[in-house]
Amino acid sequence: MFQRKSVVAGGPGSGKVTHCDNLMQERRGVTHINMTDLLQQYSVGNEMQDFAQLSSKTVTEVLMLEMKMAPGAKTYLVSGYPRSMRDVVEYSNKVWAWGPRWPPWRES
Repeated sequence: MFQRKSVVAGGPGSGKVTHCDNLMQERRGVTHINMTDLLQQYSVGNEMQDFAQLSSKTVTEVLMLEMKMAPGAKTYLVSGYPRSMRDVVEYSNKVWAWGPRWPPWRES
């Protein structure tokens, strides 16, 4: 099954979470992943003071695990991610590692 992954960007207080929650209510198969909440829970569970200290690798693994926990989702709306370009690179590397494979291009 093809799953869409959309990142919802905006400044603090811009309504990202509200918009995602509204879309989740309106459309079947939409799952909202609020990375800020997830990373806060992760840091509390691991007795960390601040989740800003988490590496891009850890943050991306938390996101991937959350996606695996909702296999029936048709679309993921991810808010609070990426935090930096390192997150983008880490995510790209992970998705390429286990994501779709394209056949090599051959000119005829």
